[in-house]
Amino acid sequence: MARRVTEAGLPMHRLTIAKIEKGERRARNTSIEELFALALALGVSPLHLVVPVDDAGKLAVTPSHHVGVRHARAWLRGRAPLREEDIPTFVEQMPASEQKQLFMSVVEQVDPIAAALLEQDKEEEK
Repeated sequence: MARRVTEAGLPMHRLTIAKIEKGERRARNTSIEELFALALALGVSPLHLVVPVDDAGKLAVTPSHHVGVRHARAWLRGRAPLREEDIPTFVEQMPASEQKQLFMSVVEQVDPIAAALLEQDKEEEK
């Protein structure tokens, strides 16, 4: 694994990998750069190295804030805020293209006819 991470562009000693795998203190201090290099070397999303793949249980975002793992995945994917009161800021900070996708998905759920009309208008503009 250390060789694969090093080949991915970030030199890492095998003892460092072992400490991360064992969940030792070093694992909690893994940098984003190291997380990305490990994910690249393993051929997986960094998300799956941070959040358990099993849907059961909770993830400690901080020592005092725990959320369900499905919610944590949605948050890390940029699909949902962690707290309801953060919705305005969460949406405001989204790229415009993602805001539009979110709006359309809400419209499709609430009013499929309106969604179809919006899609028709889009096609007519082409």
